[in-house]
Amino acid sequence: FYLNVLDIPPRPEFGGKKADVGNVNYLQLAVRSRIKLFFRPATLNQSVADAARQVTWSRVNRGNQTFLRADNQTPYFVTYKKIALKSDRDIQSLTQPGMVSPYSVKEFTLPGKNLYGASVIWTVINDYGGYEEGKSSIK
Repeated sequence: FYLNVLDIPPRPEFGGKKADVGNVNYLQLAVRSRIKLFFRPATLNQSVADAARQVTWSRVNRGNQTFLRADNQTPYFVTYKKIALKSDRDIQSLTQPGMVSPYSVKEFTLPGKNLYGASVIWTVINDYGGYEEGKSSIK
């Protein structure tokens, strides 16, 4: 669900009267906010970080491109703030992490091909807007 909120303030009052647009200068700002809301049934009592630990990661080669596949077989939306690959010598961050839907697979384009021995370092956004970090292996 999305909650859309639009706040348009009234014209300011000076001396108990509404300001006359022709006589007084003022700055008026309208603020629009869009908030994504998730409804979670009471039967889903696991944390998002625990769900993120259950996501399996694998490497996929398609033509001359390499992808990192995230397979989320949990009933949770897992939102990644950061995804990076850590090998013995290097850390490569993905430029566009995102959300992996429940019971789905998402592929991320990799900046390099050398994934052997690498692990996935991730940061997820929890229910309170905070960050939780973790590490997973590539299968």
